[in-house]
Amino acid sequence: MLLFTDFKLNNLNIKNLFIILILIKISFGGKFIDIKKLSIYNKIYFVVLDSGLYLYDFNNEDFALIHKFNENEYRSFNNAINITELNYKQKSYILCLVNEYLFLFNEYTYKLFNYKIKEIEGFNNYYYNIMPCKIENNNISFIIVLNKEIEKLFFYIYNFNIYGDINEPKEKIINNMNIQDKMIRCQINSNSTFIICLYYSILSGEKAFASTIFNIEQNNIFSGVTNVNKYVTNNIIEIKVVSSLNVIFLFVI
Repeated sequence: MLLFTDFKLNNLNIKNLFIILILIKISFGGKFIDIKKLSIYNKIYFVVLDSGLYLYDFNNEDFALIHKFNENEYRSFNNAINITELNYKQKSYILCLVNEYLFLFNEYTYKLFNYKIKEIEGFNNYYYNIMPCKIENNNISFIIVLNKEIEKLFFYIYNFNIYGDINEPKEKIINNMNIQDKMIRCQINSNSTFIICLYYSILSGEKAFASTIFNIEQNNIFSGVTNVNKYVTNNIIEIKVVSSLNVIFLFVI
């Protein structure tokens, strides 16, 4: 295992999180998938179960269904779920990608928008991830990264109007990659100035763990510095990327 750690688990109360998960299980039933707290001043949580999307009020132990999944959105097998948030003026926008269906929850209005992202349709056997960038002039920009070929990495840059419209994405293809077994994880920094991706490669017949920084400039993405660590003795089973509020990353293989 390779561990890069300057990461600190500040303000994380494991006991409270455990209690929340138990209450959610009792209230909802079904399979728990993921959870996101809304803004720092809000005690309401956005919860993903296999049956749908819910809001859970921890103070009142109350919950509400905001979207029930159909069989196209959440399938009986092989689901890919990505959930993240974008904070703006003490409120949050939750972005939840369920296979190729994007759900965007607006904490200001408590409205949920739903879109089908055709660029990743049918690619749930491949790695993809959603990364929010910024809010500007009532528009939310976010990036979806997709790895469907060993030698290529695809970035799709979207703009979403908070009143409900989403644009056709700008596509950026990075060539000359070497990503084995779809084993890659990407993370954007808090200022949305770069994306770092960690992945498994085979270089000159040797197993390698590599990382590449992609710079974000004027709504475009450019390949930057790549670092390679060839001291990999076994096949990589999983790569995890976690970021803290102060943009210190924890990478685990």
